[in-house]
Amino acid sequence: EARQALLEAEKTWVKPGLPQALAGQGTRLRTQGELGQALALYQLAQNIAERIGDKAGLAYTLRSLGNHV
Repeated sequence: EARQALLEAEKTWVKPGLPQALAGQGTRLRTQGELGQALALYQLAQNIAERIGDKAGLAYTLRSLGNHV
């Protein structure tokens, strides 16, 4: 996926706070009816949070993902 490749290339962007920002964008997309794009952002945020050990970001992302379904 293009987003994942971009984040791999720009490791300085991958830090605590990014998962919450991505999940927030996912929530905005969900409220606009863009469910597929929202889900992709939630999953990306979850992956990043797990990879960097961002527990707060992971919790926020999982809560957002739970609200998605």
